[in-house]
Amino acid sequence: MQIHCVDIRILPADLSGAEALLTPERRAQMDRFRRPEDRLRALAGGLLLRAVLGSEAAASVRTGEYGKPFLTEG
Repeated sequence: MQIHCVDIRILPADLSGAEALLTPERRAQMDRFRRPEDRLRALAGGLLLRAVLGSEAAASVRTGEYGKPFLTEG
């Protein structure tokens, strides 16, 4: 098992272009958050998924009924 993490406190202030790298589902999730730090956590999580899994596999991540992420097949 590997564990990956990101300290959002050290991220650059302007990550506006990074949102384009995320899936539409992840961007929609970010839009639902009111607090900037929660939006930043969702952004960092999406970018971390993409970096670790690759862009195609990261696009296969879905969220279950209670918000738990899981990988779909294919």
